[in-house]
Amino acid sequence: MNPKLPGTAVLKAHLLSGMDKNQIAERYGVHRDTVTLALEKYKLSYLVPAKSEGPSRRITRHAVRESIMLEKDRIVIIREMVAGENGGTSLRCMSLPRNSMHVHALRERGALVGVH
Repeated sequence: MNPKLPGTAVLKAHLLSGMDKNQIAERYGVHRDTVTLALEKYKLSYLVPAKSEGPSRRITRHAVRESIMLEKDRIVIIREMVAGENGGTSLRCMSLPRNSMHVHALRERGALVGVH
């Protein structure tokens, strides 16, 4: 077993005190999978705290703002995206030639008025 991890008694004490695999891994500077393997080897997996039964935390992305810039040879779409339940935004830019199918769809939607 990896010499960085403690023996059975210490791992068992950590689990009984409420520590999870991530906390143990962080404390000893090892990967979470290393802790999982050690717990299986020492037959301590049954002590791992159960995952909460709360709502699932799916990462979702949706556009907050969208702007379209018309350049001479291309169209640039800029979207501000929010990722996850806890927020966090990023800007996503997409540069398209004027003859792309996406530009045609935007024109049909009315997002590009007067663009040929």
